[in-house]
Amino acid sequence: ALRSTGLRKNDPRLNELMDNLREIHRNSNSDGGSPETQKLDRDTFRSVISANIVLISRAFRHQFIIPDFQGFTKHIEDFYWKCKSNTEGKVASYIPQLARMNPDYWGVSVCTIDGQRFSIGDISIPFTLQSCSKPLTYGIALEMLGSDVVHQYVGQEPSGRNFNELVLDHNKKPHNPMINAGAILVCSLLKTLVKPEMTLAEKFDFTMNYFKNPVNEKRSNAVKTIAEANFKIMSVLVGLLARLEHQQYEGNKS
Repeated sequence: ALRSTGLRKNDPRLNELMDNLREIHRNSNSDGGSPETQKLDRDTFRSVISANIVLISRAFRHQFIIPDFQGFTKHIEDFYWKCKSNTEGKVASYIPQLARMNPDYWGVSVCTIDGQRFSIGDISIPFTLQSCSKPLTYGIALEMLGSDVVHQYVGQEPSGRNFNELVLDHNKKPHNPMINAGAILVCSLLKTLVKPEMTLAEKFDFTMNYFKNPVNEKRSNAVKTIAEANFKIMSVLVGLLARLEHQQYEGNKS
């Protein structure tokens, strides 16, 4: 029933519920079935869900951002099957890991702001994050440094240009963190301002932990390809980075 609302049993907000069900199932010495399918009396059921009653109540009262989640996912399924027959285009070849991907892989996953989840298709195939990493590094910078500091160095407006174009805004800053210039600048903030006492190796592990936690996957070897375009972007950002390091140096002196 909970699954029909978009909640999954591995939702961390339901940990207490699942732990309670497993404990009751274990203590019942049941030979068959599963913790989720066992029958409970009213009092036991009330005790089992008590820790998560607010979330469960919202789910069954259709108070999530998408009240009719089953109807919504039916539309997603329709879109999925209509798009599956589209075999136009080619896989990206500028990185070996991408070039080796099967062009027939096709999957869709959705997660709403209330944690309602739905997936269909080839959803278990590992893939490299590429530009999907940009909002994650931006989020780390915002969490560790705050909005005021981060936005001294990177803007929040669209550039109107290609994602890898060599261009800054009228304040001599990258337009936003979702283009290459902005993403590189955000990485420099993580390197320079976030926990400056760390070595580069420690900083790498610190940042990777943020990436590993949401996806619950072992760390894989990252794609280590540095494009010529990014070197050009870096040369433009040298002045900004020098200013950043100078401010850190002056702060350490004071």
